[in-house]
Amino acid sequence: MSEWQPEPHTLGGAHAMDALEGQDRTRFERHLERCEECTREVAGLREASARLAAAAAAQPPAALIWNAAWTGAPRCCRCRAAA
Repeated sequence: MSEWQPEPHTLGGAHAMDALEGQDRTRFERHLERCEECTREVAGLREASARLAAAAAAQPPAALIWNAAWTGAPRCCRCRAAA
């Protein structure tokens, strides 16, 4: 019996989130080279993921920024601008 392999067309979401490893990743990347539909799907999912991440990004609390600046921890861009 041969080893079970996932259907490549079902792996676009996992690939877009960098969740594929090893042979699954290699096989899917080879599949992408010849499948326009999956290439478009992965591009769209990556764009949607980036937009969701940007929408969910939050300003850290002022106390956290102040504490990092006070303790000499690496500063964020806003702290450097204020310094």
